[in-house]
Amino acid sequence: MLKDRAQKDALYRHFRAQGWMAQLEVPVVSENGVSRNAPPVTDIDVLGIRPSPELRWRYVIGDCKTKKKESPVNRVLWASGLMEAVGATSGVVLLKRDQDTRIERDHKLFADVRRVLLLEEEEFREYDKAIVYPGGSTEFPESIELIERLRDKTAEHFPRLRDFLHWVLSQAWANTDHAGLLRMALGRAREIRGEIDPRRDDHLAVVLESAVAFAIPFATLVGTVFRRHIKPTDRADLDEAVRIIIWGGREQYDFYNRMRSELVQAKGAKVQEPLGLPEWERFLELLRSILEAPIYAFQCPQALRTTSLGILSGQRDFLNTISDRMLLHFAMRLALYVARAAGYPPETGERLKAVFTTRISELVEHASKRSIDSRDETASKRSEASTSDEDTTNRGAGNDSPQLSLPSIELTKG
Repeated sequence: MLKDRAQKDALYRHFRAQGWMAQLEVPVVSENGVSRNAPPVTDIDVLGIRPSPELRWRYVIGDCKTKKKESPVNRVLWASGLMEAVGATSGVVLLKRDQDTRIERDHKLFADVRRVLLLEEEEFREYDKAIVYPGGSTEFPESIELIERLRDKTAEHFPRLRDFLHWVLSQAWANTDHAGLLRMALGRAREIRGEIDPRRDDHLAVVLESAVAFAIPFATLVGTVFRRHIKPTDRADLDEAVRIIIWGGREQYDFYNRMRSELVQAKGAKVQEPLGLPEWERFLELLRSILEAPIYAFQCPQALRTTSLGILSGQRDFLNTISDRMLLHFAMRLALYVARAAGYPPETGERLKAVFTTRISELVEHASKRSIDSRDETASKRSEASTSDEDTTNRGAGNDSPQLSLPSIELTKG
């Protein structure tokens, strides 16, 4: 980690500055493994998750290597295989090279055909400045140091949060089954509800990261529902469709629902509601509202990450990088839903509201001031124009104004 730390930080900032989500050191586990605790096959140095116009996530593999004699072609082949394993659409391989061991152009072409961008560390700065034009991503406020602090330092001080932090900041990101991840994110969040103290900034950051892990598959759900229904008008149809999507299809949903009913009846209780997520009505209402502008679902995880690290660092101006009130509103609602569904203390919601509404109020005030200034400027211009017209009229009527001398014409009868 220490050797390639600078490369990972550069790639993380590069991805985030483009409006993507990104995560460090994501383990890759065999989907068909037989072990209860399957060890990772490998890991992804930096995983970029890019929103696409068709309302889907696109995964980007980031591979960082500082060994100067590392074979560029071998790294490209490795990245290409890893892309296929996790369903990524592209990759970036960043290598450190000596002056006499530069990457050959044919090797870069070989990589490009396989949708892998092959770069030398020395080239990355110019590439970054061209993509994140014009200054690059070096000034982007987030850094991997803050993620490491949350993952490692918070776990050190609060051992009971260790497993969850490892999952939410690492393991969860390797899960490409977003229907399962949606359910799992709430389940894992509920496991730590007794450990959360919302008065602490680091704990509030943990809450927000649990919302990030939920927001990624939630956006996938929004995209799926929108493509199928656009804006559903029948609540009952939407309710049933969403339940079936979340549980992986009609057959699986019926199976889980039946098993749940039998279990509840075996305990002598009555089944009141069909199988659904906690706080189902709130969840459905959140989904319905964001379907009005579904692109925001693919921006909420990024906004939640910015808020999380801003609170952790004590630099509330992190939120100043977000100037879209609608985005802040949706991000707040999503975080509030997760906090409530996970059973976090009531004060959690109060603190979350305070963080988001403070920034929203600033934007409203700024917009109002700008509107007043614009009206004043318009009124001033009208006043100047009116004054100018009056001056022109007065000059035309004044005694000292120059007069045109016209010859007199005598009209005589012929």
